[in-house]
Amino acid sequence: MLKKLRRLAELSPGDWLLLFQLWLAALLMLCVLRVLRLGRLTELIIAYARHPGLKRVPLRLGCYPGARVEALVDIASRMAHGQGECLLRSLLLLWLLHIRGERATLVIGVCKESAFLQAHAWIETEDGRIGGSPETIHRFAPLLRL
Repeated sequence: MLKKLRRLAELSPGDWLLLFQLWLAALLMLCVLRVLRLGRLTELIIAYARHPGLKRVPLRLGCYPGARVEALVDIASRMAHGQGECLLRSLLLLWLLHIRGERATLVIGVCKESAFLQAHAWIETEDGRIGGSPETIHRFAPLLRL
């Protein structure tokens, strides 16, 4: 808990602005996920990311390197959803990567551990995978690519 508070205390005002925008986007995505199927939501995310007027949202995105954006997306998705936020984190990353003009694919994978079926979501780009360690992602067999 103390480590998380230190991490938040180290954020700059610009970080807080971007984090707030990502948190709002995460809440919106959670609401839309309750109404639309996942495939339709990803189509909308990609379409809106290409819209010229919406490329400026979130503000100051271009000022941040990918690793910093990824860390802020992690925080925002945890604030909005708590545990099991990999799908939300991946949807946010999909949106941000498409805003930057990068090609990205949302992947949903599954694995069976004991008697339970586990699922994980991550993003694949030309540069690799985002959304978990290679060991974690390797355990999951891709089921769906959007």
